[in-house]
Amino acid sequence: MTSTSRPELERCARCLLPRRTCMCAEIRPIAHRTEVVIVRHVTEAWRSSNSGRIAALALAHARLVDHGREGAPADLAALRAPDTWLVYPEGPPRRVAPAP
Repeated sequence: MTSTSRPELERCARCLLPRRTCMCAEIRPIAHRTEVVIVRHVTEAWRSSNSGRIAALALAHARLVDHGREGAPADLAALRAPDTWLVYPEGPPRRVAPAP
């Protein structure tokens, strides 16, 4: 912390919430057999309101994949695996078509 920084604005490096409301001590990873890949837009990566970050901390077999970074396409290979479902918060889920 520098002399010009404000302690109330300091954030947890793991959950990105303000330190006074950090959730890390409350998050217990949930064991599950299904791999979960959370695709988020790169502009969400450092926002404390990013629920994808909290979900990835709470799910034992989850990882985050950022998309939308200029010059760095997202690695979406995991979405091409057999029996993969893409769940989107609007409309019904759809099976991802096999890669050409």
